Amino acid sequence: MDKAIELLRQRVDAFEVFTQRSESTSISFEAGTLKTAAVKESSGIGCRVLVAGRSGLSSTSRLDRIEDMVDSASASAAFGERLPFAFPGAAAGCEVGGYDEGVVGLSIDSLIGRGRSLVDALRAICPEGSADVYIGRGVSRFEFVNSSGQRFSSRHTSYSASVSLERFDDEDILSVYDSDSSTADDVDADALIASVRQRFSDAQRIVKIDPGRHAVLFAPRCVIALLVPVEVALSGKNVAQGVSALADKRGERICSEKLTVIDDATLPDRASSAGHDDEGVPTRPLTLIENGVLQAFYTDLYSAARLGGESTGHASRGMGSIPSPATSNVLIRPGETALAEMIASVDCGLLVDTVLGIGQGNPLSGDFSNALGLAFRVEKGEIIGRLKNTSIAGNVYEDLHRVAALEDEAHWVHGSLHFPHVLLEQLSVAAK
Repeated sequence: MDKAIELLRQRVDAFEVFTQRSESTSISFEAGTLKTAAVKESSGIGCRVLVAGRSGLSSTSRLDRIEDMVDSASASAAFGERLPFAFPGAAAGCEVGGYDEGVVGLSIDSLIGRGRSLVDALRAICPEGSADVYIGRGVSRFEFVNSSGQRFSSRHTSYSASVSLERFDDEDILSVYDSDSSTADDVDADALIASVRQRFSDAQRIVKIDPGRHAVLFAPRCVIALLVPVEVALSGKNVAQGVSALADKRGERICSEKLTVIDDATLPDRASSAGHDDEGVPTRPLTLIENGVLQAFYTDLYSAARLGGESTGHASRGMGSIPSPATSNVLIRPGETALAEMIASVDCGLLVDTVLGIGQGNPLSGDFSNALGLAFRVEKGEIIGRLKNTSIAGNVYEDLHRVAALEDEAHWVHGSLHFPHVLLEQLSVAAK
């Protein structure tokens, strides 16, 4: 890093330089048999420069080729875009934690032992089923310096586990899975198994539902299917490019007043939390939608400049890529209804547990269509069985106005999403 800084100060007008280092261990079992056990390490250094007002970019995984990287970045600036912003100056970010020595010390043998225990627990639920398990742990470090005086570093750990149980019959495939992740060695394996056991039991009876419009209750892990088009539309990059369906809707009601959506990278001990974004801008909580009203777009330096504002601290980048806006921890504020009450309120409808192909449809228009992986029919307030060959479709900008209730508790899913169950009054349902 120091050599790169010295060379950049000599050769370019302004710069940002960063290093990334990571190492990870993962194991997987397929059909109850150990399939992979891998250890990976990676490191690299990248920079973005300004020369005569134009930007250049370069990176390398060869730490003995730093001078070549600087030369490449300087040369590419001759053909680069003029950046409509300055690199940010020194500013402290919040402390978010997210580093656990217990995760650092986990050996591959210990992960394999944990995997075997999970396989045994899944087989106890269904001896003839196929038990799949994945466990991974990782350690990453990031260091950032720019020519305006901003300098910071961070380190994170991660631990994740997922379990899946599949049963194959002549005309039926039943698949139930669950997963959890943390920055510490505190994932509750027993809770994962209990979740699979309960849902596997509920799925034994197969029932049907007539095609048409029905009430649909989304489990937290599926709510993202409704939010993908909204998240795409709230990106400052898409707003600046004129392809966002919400570009001119700030201050207007775009969904049910029950919905408040917040992005918050400052939450302690979450994998997607950080004191600064990848351009050195301090992070902060950002309310995107409040009581159904659009409040803000999430931006990086470039999109914020094009929109005439300041970055919200949402820049994300790969080692050799230009930064772009990205969300961190996305939260939906819980409602006031217990899950049992939500189910009891449904006279005829669906509980969607998993969807296939999140993001299918047209994220720009808000149209979506999803086949359902695991879904249950709810009749007169009770779960009566599992649905097969069923799909849902709609438009989020219409259907999110019809939120009947939000659960009074939110749950972490997919590592960075904190969502309650969401009940829509009705949605188009297709079934064979």
